[in-house]
Amino acid sequence: MKLSVIVTNYNKSEWLPPLLEVLQKQKNDEVEYIIIDDCSTDGSRDILEALDKNIFKVIYHSKNIGIGCTRQEGLEISKGDYITFIDGDDYVSSVYVKILLSYLDKGYDVIQFPYEYNDRRKIEEEREICYVWCKAYSKTFLNKNNIRFQDLKATEDYEFNCEVDKYIPNYFILEGPVLYYYNVLASNSLSRS
Repeated sequence: MKLSVIVTNYNKSEWLPPLLEVLQKQKNDEVEYIIIDDCSTDGSRDILEALDKNIFKVIYHSKNIGIGCTRQEGLEISKGDYITFIDGDDYVSSVYVKILLSYLDKGYDVIQFPYEYNDRRKIEEEREICYVWCKAYSKTFLNKNNIRFQDLKATEDYEFNCEVDKYIPNYFILEGPVLYYYNVLASNSLSRS
């Protein structure tokens, strides 16, 4: 398995269907999709229960544990050589999987890709340290350096990336089309309130 795509969800039923549809259209034998629902109360479960279980592995929490712990759970059960994260209210391009797969055999520890935030295209010339959703991480690199998500209410991405940067990874910044679309309109937090 080359790539594990971990989607975390907490009360994002309004945005889940288009994301899941674009991922399903990109199904590939070298990719696993892990969806973790962190005890949603908004109908997300109905959407997730209707998914093709041959394409999506879905995990339901009986108690909300927060985004950091949810991401860590996905990281621990993932089988891919590389891991990438998607928030349940965001969206990815129709070539997201294809482009990421084309870079995974090049030996990078971290691959950062273009994203759109507030309707502005972002191709960072420097490392983006605030977010995990615009990157693919080598699982071997993460495990070798014991890099884990912390149980935080906020800044879990930043803390995770600070740990990554301590080990001076072989870091690649991908240029090209936008692969990730961050939804700033989402009203509910992925973390516990």
